[in-house]
Amino acid sequence: MQPDSMASLLTDVHILQASLQLGLVRHDSIIPAPAAFAELWKKHHITQKDYNRYVDYYTRHPRLLDSVYEKVLINVSEEKAKLLGNARH
Repeated sequence: MQPDSMASLLTDVHILQASLQLGLVRHDSIIPAPAAFAELWKKHHITQKDYNRYVDYYTRHPRLLDSVYEKVLINVSEEKAKLLGNARH
């Protein structure tokens, strides 16, 4: 998976994980956590196995992973700004 695609995927993974931890998506909600991740994999046209393989690859290439996470941080900051902007309206 190319770095930009990986950054997009990891952004979605971290947002979903944070939502679960904060209770924004409850484990007993209409869409349980495993199904939410299944939808995320589907959105990115991958499987859980693919995800694990990509993470393994990038963790073995720390410089590349660092550049991916720079993009993830930018993406998360942009999402946060959107949410804060919507909350003010």
